[in-house]
Amino acid sequence: MKNNYIFLSIFILLFTSSTLFAQNGVCADIDQLCLTTEINIFPNCFNGANNCEPSAEVGPDYGCLGSQPFPTWQFIEITESGDLVFQISQNTSFDESGSPTGTLLDVDFIIWGPFGENNELCDYDNLQSANTVDCSFSAAAVEVATIPNAMVGERYVLLITNFNQQQGFIRVEQFEGDGVTACTTDIDTTFEACQGDSLELFASVTTALNYQWFVFDGNVYVSIPDETTPFLNVIQEGMYRVSYTLEDDTIVEEDLTAIFNSIPPIATPSDYSICDDDGDGFAEFMLSFKDTEIIDGVENINVSYFETEPDAFANVNPLVDLYTNVTPFSQTIYARGENSETGCFAVVPLNLVILDGPTNIGEIPDLSLDDIGNDGVEVFNLTVNEAQIIGTQNPADLTLTYHTTQNDALSNTNPIVTPSAYTNTQNPQPIYVRLEGVGNGCFVTGDFLLILSSAFTDSDGDGIPNIDEDLNGNGDLEDDDTDNDMIPNYLDEDDDGDSVNTSIEIEGIGAGFTAQDFIDTDNDLIENYLDNDDDGDGIPTINEDYNGNGSPLDDDLNDNDIPDFLDPDVALAVSEEVFANLKLYPNPTSDILQIRTSSLVQEATVTIYTIQGKLIATYTSEMSDQTMSINVSTLANGVYFAQIESGNRQVTKQFIKK
Repeated sequence: MKNNYIFLSIFILLFTSSTLFAQNGVCADIDQLCLTTEINIFPNCFNGANNCEPSAEVGPDYGCLGSQPFPTWQFIEITESGDLVFQISQNTSFDESGSPTGTLLDVDFIIWGPFGENNELCDYDNLQSANTVDCSFSAAAVEVATIPNAMVGERYVLLITNFNQQQGFIRVEQFEGDGVTACTTDIDTTFEACQGDSLELFASVTTALNYQWFVFDGNVYVSIPDETTPFLNVIQEGMYRVSYTLEDDTIVEEDLTAIFNSIPPIATPSDYSICDDDGDGFAEFMLSFKDTEIIDGVENINVSYFETEPDAFANVNPLVDLYTNVTPFSQTIYARGENSETGCFAVVPLNLVILDGPTNIGEIPDLSLDDIGNDGVEVFNLTVNEAQIIGTQNPADLTLTYHTTQNDALSNTNPIVTPSAYTNTQNPQPIYVRLEGVGNGCFVTGDFLLILSSAFTDSDGDGIPNIDEDLNGNGDLEDDDTDNDMIPNYLDEDDDGDSVNTSIEIEGIGAGFTAQDFIDTDNDLIENYLDNDDDGDGIPTINEDYNGNGSPLDDDLNDNDIPDFLDPDVALAVSEEVFANLKLYPNPTSDILQIRTSSLVQEATVTIYTIQGKLIATYTSEMSDQTMSINVSTLANGVYFAQIESGNRQVTKQFIKK
């Protein structure tokens, strides 16, 4: 709850020798301060005081102030030009003449200015070092502040801070200089605090000859015995009067109203529990999740959260909304519900609980069966991997269920009734598991696939069953595409894209082989139907169609009854028998590749391919002195093939670009 110390004000406005002001904890609440020769005494800001803040707001440049605890914001307006020198002091109490009678309290200040009539006083861009007029951060309880050569119409911002952070009063008095400030006389007579707190009322004139306080009993004002000082501490709501006599024997009466606002009836929330899926005792809590439960329908309530109860009462060190507990498994924090209109608040505890839930489920093996009836369905035992799913956890503490959709697993609906004998509804089919802790509702989920294999299912008719074309073994036939032609292998008649159909490559046509399970001509452990260079000669199969009829099957340039795409020696035979004295030089080359042969007597075409068979460029040129020059300087470094054609002759040679 807040303590609110509020001054009394004159009911009938008089010119007096002392003026009193309220705390203004933020610059937005800045009020005008009169700095004539009058003595100005007003309550300081401290922990729990109304309209007070633990520290000054971020934005201004506070100059010499190493810290800015419990600030009070005022502004000064100049009505007559000149120098202003005034004294600022802080004490736990002052007597009727304005002299300190209590304990000295360290006071500090900073002044910014001057600002014109149209300047926004609390614009942080104005409250910077360039506009600092005076500043002190000494250990003194009495400070002297100076505004030199103040001009009519100028305004200055004054910030006073309470370094000791104790309850007390601030006294301001101008005692030198010929400058004059404007004074505010519009004084409120109604003051508010929170239930359970107290209001310290005091007369607007603290240097009168005598005082007497009264309370209104519903009919008349009744004298309060022994209350004969300028101050009155009240805990009851009502109307009060103070009567005092000035030095000229004028009797002044001030009527004031004390209001005690109610403490917000916020609710103590239920425990905030989160399941721990890794066993470390820590979790992230979205604290605002509990706002509605705490507010419980009460209007104008702002909720904030703190690690300690003192922080909650002082409204310091609020927690971020997404908060990770600092003590494992359980921690009590505190929620502060504050009425945004009255500033009254209540504090309630909130228990953060980390429940011991099941640990995360790792990868679950897929289940595969042969499709005996070739009808796409079989009966699966889903429970065969339960031991792996549960791991080292105690099965007695857990409940394991199986579901056909992820939403059902998350919501614990529609579990499979007989998981030991489940008939699939599609192939492949995902199954979702839910592992839940007994009694606390914590759970984790996982999934695996049901896969049917069938020797009779071959969608593309290439001789490879669909199930064998799932090369990555994930149960999804759509993501296996060896030649990257956007056709998955199980629908592609030429899986490696080498222009020789898979059905032919699995029979070893042209190699003199009989049908076998694994045909790998170049022994690179890649079956021919998945290998785009079957003989390993560095020339892609698709480029060994030397007669250009669209199929490498009938190309046998050395007449050894082995198709060239299965014969690693064919490139050498071509270069020797088709073109005479063929040379590629320099090889390696960095820029110009020369091609020279006495067989090139007419226009020639040279096509450049990468070692993967990708066409890069084509050059056509008349021969010059039986030599053709090609600029390859723009090619990336690597191995390339040059396919040379002239007339009805063709050969492919390898070169290196460096």
